[in-house]
Amino acid sequence: MFDGLALAGVAFWAWMASVVIAEEMGKTKRRRADLDLIRFAIEKGQPLTADVVQQILARSTTGLFVGGIVTMAAGVGLIVFALLLSRITEHGGWVVSGAGGIAICVGAGLVISHKLTRPTAATQVA
Repeated sequence: MFDGLALAGVAFWAWMASVVIAEEMGKTKRRRADLDLIRFAIEKGQPLTADVVQQILARSTTGLFVGGIVTMAAGVGLIVFALLLSRITEHGGWVVSGAGGIAICVGAGLVISHKLTRPTAATQVA
């Protein structure tokens, strides 16, 4: 029975790695599009003020919040799964429940990061 749990753990972390890699690829693509927009405006002779460039390059922290909510929901789902699994195997529920707790903590960290890094009204460009 441990082999199945080990395989489930490996599959979970492989899925998490693929999500992180896909997100980083998306960020790179968005950043490249922003830089292409600035380069295109310069090539066409459009005036670019510092405020416009800052607004184009401003990083949004919405992804941290959404990622945190999704990760916490996955943690809750793992804990519910652990409750069901504990009826079948004695120790498997504890292992999956621990993974759910870790996911909830990671999600809470992402939400807190969003709250700490989002721009305040004084620093936002009008």
